[in-house]
Amino acid sequence: MDALAVTRYGVFVANQSGNLVHVGMGLAGRDPLWLASACSIGAFGLGAGVAFGVRRTCDPGHRPDPAVAGFCLALAALLLWAVVGAALDRGAPGLDRRAVLAAAGAFFMGCLGGLFARTAGIATTITYQSGTVTKIGTRVVAWITGRGEARRKASQGVLLGLLGIGGYVSGSFVGALVGIGPMLTFALAAAVLVALMLTLRSLRRRR
Repeated sequence: MDALAVTRYGVFVANQSGNLVHVGMGLAGRDPLWLASACSIGAFGLGAGVAFGVRRTCDPGHRPDPAVAGFCLALAALLLWAVVGAALDRGAPGLDRRAVLAAAGAFFMGCLGGLFARTAGIATTITYQSGTVTKIGTRVVAWITGRGEARRKASQGVLLGLLGIGGYVSGSFVGALVGIGPMLTFALAAAVLVALMLTLRSLRRRR
């Protein structure tokens, strides 16, 4: 999604560290798209906050299930972005349209990031890869020096971190290839989200 956004709008929708740099450059008069970056930052935070609120209001083991509710929220946010994209992403969008498009995309990514805040009981980020690399490093050391359960937990964290980085890189590759057709990207993302939700429900039923 970042690859799509950078290709189409010139700003990130997930990499908010990069957007903060763009805002600073814009305030120095070096980046004309800094306002779109600022809108992306605000919308990303809002999406993460909404995702956190949804999970907090859903009790585990009751309906609606927190994970399923989070998936539905992320899917709805993705569809909203697709609608906004279909309406505004035509030709060379001006700064105002770029700002709205970036905000819609960042809201979705914020919801998605909030949904995956914890995986398998371990803090896992899917948008903040600097943090992921940091955690991989600390968990590698913990795996080397640890014993028993601590070592097992550290190895699991390393694998999850590597999975996150691999997914981020491969996603950028796919996004760059299909960036010329945004609706295809939205459709692929929606299909992946639905597949994940159905898989999660199937695994939980087996338990």
